Amino acid sequence: MKANLMTALGEALETAQNALAAAEAGEFATARALLGQMEAQRDEAEATYGLGNAAHAQRRAKITRVEAAARELLPAEEAPAPAAAPVKEKKARNAAPAQALTAEQWGRVGDALRADGVSAEARAEFARARRAQREALQAQNDRFAAQVAEREALQAEVEAAALVGDVAAANAAWDRLFDVATAIRTKEGITRRAGKPCPVKLAAHVAARDDAAWVRRAARRG
Repeated sequence: MKANLMTALGEALETAQNALAAAEAGEFATARALLGQMEAQRDEAEATYGLGNAAHAQRRAKITRVEAAARELLPAEEAPAPAAAPVKEKKARNAAPAQALTAEQWGRVGDALRADGVSAEARAEFARARRAQREALQAQNDRFAAQVAEREALQAEVEAAALVGDVAAANAAWDRLFDVATAIRTKEGITRRAGKPCPVKLAAHVAARDDAAWVRRAARRG
């Protein structure tokens, strides 16, 4: 199991290094695509094999360093012509690259959810409840808990959209979900590397990782 995790993380590291090389060569579209692939490889490895030991943590840290170096070289994405088109909000430098699945892939996700007895109405209601909770937590200045509530709301919105076949809504929530999950993972990593591991942050990171990995697996079925 440990060897399998190390191999899987090694593949993610190689992809990150290829992304850095592409960014250094000015091949920014290729670099962005590779970084997205690396994110998927890393999340899938952790979802399948767990977090591992200190050696695995060191490899994840190296992946993060290479990823950061690649992102530093990427120019900000500009809004497409015509100039009158709405300007897309810029993402934070450490945010995940834009994520999107095809209509066919979202159809598979919807089928998997229906097979598990999940309804769009129930997921939409859960999303509304979590967003209300997020507002309350923000008012209490509990930022991390508010972020977790937002992540859970977005996950529910992704699933609700997949169930009704709303591809645009599913991709919009999926893309935002990656930004929020990245922020949660970053905060958990900061406390862990500082020698102050936080079980609450770790649980939030693992939940985000596992939920995203489930969607990817469902999208590949068939």
